[in-house]
Amino acid sequence: MKVDLVYKKLCDLINRQYAIGDRLPTENALSLQFNVARSTLRKVIKQLIEQDIVISYQGKGCFVKNKPSPTTNLFIEAYTANNDNITIKILHYQLVTIPATIAHKLNLSINDRAYYVQRLVYFDNQPQQIQESFLPVKFFPELCYDDVLHPTFEIIKKYISLADINSYLYFTPCIADSITANALNIDKGKLLQQQILLVTNKQGLGINYSITSYCCEKNNHHFTLRFNDES
Repeated sequence: MKVDLVYKKLCDLINRQYAIGDRLPTENALSLQFNVARSTLRKVIKQLIEQDIVISYQGKGCFVKNKPSPTTNLFIEAYTANNDNITIKILHYQLVTIPATIAHKLNLSINDRAYYVQRLVYFDNQPQQIQESFLPVKFFPELCYDDVLHPTFEIIKKYISLADINSYLYFTPCIADSITANALNIDKGKLLQQQILLVTNKQGLGINYSITSYCCEKNNHHFTLRFNDES
């Protein structure tokens, strides 16, 4: 998770202190600033170059090409606000025809296929969240079991640039049924928070629809959304 934390910090730094066209500090300076190895910093810079946020000129250094999008920060912060010790247990992983209600939300055909994944997320070896996700095959043609052992944002980053997506996040209360209560080691009927995440590409087609249920007192997410001032 260290790469993702440094990625978030560098995106925040670019948004706060640098304009498009500005030169970034050297790898050595950034490594010292974030207290990480240069190899870790290089991985972060590589991601930013791939996402068209940073451009590198040989012998001159790295320059800001585009500002990081709010979506980028949203994904990173959603999974690092609690702690770094995250593990995932797969409860269900299968290829399905997208249900009509989900296909409508994803703006896809009911004949489209998707990977249905149900996962139990642990923080510090304690079950904290149960998540159901639909990942359309057309956007994740090579998705494998090992992929879904990682947080959603890591899966999306592997196949699609975060700079090319939009995300919509909704929260609603729900009551724990027997399956959810058993998975999270809580009482049936307990009030839970439900997080609904819809991720689309720039054409408006859904690439992920996830429903995550968790106990409010066990989870404390902090989201920071930043918007570029184009006025």
